[in-house]
Amino acid sequence: MTKLKELAAAASSADEGASVAYKIKDLEGQVELDAAFTFSCQAEMIIFELSLRSLA
Repeated sequence: MTKLKELAAAASSADEGASVAYKIKDLEGQVELDAAFTFSCQAEMIIFELSLRSLA
């Protein structure tokens, strides 16, 4: 959960043409991430989606 919080905080504060609104909840030993991403261009969205593969 710490790594997820670090990545979310970095994404929401980065000045790269993207905005992130998120909430992280700890639910009975599980983690729930509710996030909304808005990118300035489709290329940024694709780069972000590819970076998510490294979390799996």
